[in-house]
Amino acid sequence: MKRVRSDPNCKLPCDSILKLLLIEEEESTKHEISTKDTDSTTFTSSDKKIKYQTTIDPFTLNLALAFLTLGVPRCEIKQVQVLLPGMLVVLSNHAGISSLKSNSRKLQASQVAHLLLRILERVVLDELEPMNNTSSASHLPVASPTAVDDVRKVIVVQPLVSQVLYDLILDSLLYQPMNSRDIPPLGLSQAGHKRLTMGASTTHSDWATEMAGTSRLREFKLSLLTLIAPTRRWSIFMENKETGISQTIALLVAATGDKHVDVADRATSYLKAYWDSLRGGDKKEEKKDSELGAFSDRSKAIAIVLTLQSLVLGDTSAESA
Repeated sequence: MKRVRSDPNCKLPCDSILKLLLIEEEESTKHEISTKDTDSTTFTSSDKKIKYQTTIDPFTLNLALAFLTLGVPRCEIKQVQVLLPGMLVVLSNHAGISSLKSNSRKLQASQVAHLLLRILERVVLDELEPMNNTSSASHLPVASPTAVDDVRKVIVVQPLVSQVLYDLILDSLLYQPMNSRDIPPLGLSQAGHKRLTMGASTTHSDWATEMAGTSRLREFKLSLLTLIAPTRRWSIFMENKETGISQTIALLVAATGDKHVDVADRATSYLKAYWDSLRGGDKKEEKKDSELGAFSDRSKAIAIVLTLQSLVLGDTSAESA
């Protein structure tokens, strides 16, 4: 461990290390197709589902997380993208009340959360770098890479992953450096604040110290907004038809009240772009719903989100969206 830590040129097989924590199970799904000329036909399709290795011993888990913390910043971007789906599954199994039962579980949950945050930020920043050197047309949505599809698939197939990832991104967007590390910023829970400040860093003493600089925290939050923005290539929550729109709008609304002007303006622009994209396609549907005296499901979801955000963050942040 000491040799690996002291040698930044030492590459680690992070994909193989992560596989120690996971298993792949093949699941069969029955589909029924009916046509006008024939009776219904049933066929079965099989798909592999990534699951967490619940029988792993604590020593292997701690060692794997330690090596991943060192190895991820040294990986090439293609290797980092491969880690995304597996890390999402690991995160979903290190969240909730069970992660608060002991100090060791809290530390493990914090390590997993920060590993995922660094992987997500690395992938986004790597993709934005060539885009920043092109014309303004690069801001338009483009075809999603394989890594994006893998992330969306995990979120749709495993709803718990979506909930846990939403909670982590919301905590990250609400985070602000405080004079005392024991006092969380407005809107952020004590547990969420501690999870973030407990994170390790390869360039500073810890994650909180690394994010103490204004520019570093701004860059981090802007990368998260790129992940969730419904009009950008990632839009990771939008594939989830049940809660995706509500989660996306809630996160963007929370970010509109950020102290960093760039972060608040970017979140506002993403919200405005999303509303503009709905004006053409949903006009007939909204007219039909208004004639019936009811709101569409999308309108209901947005109204609920704005109400909740108003109660939690204040009317100013909610209404500004």
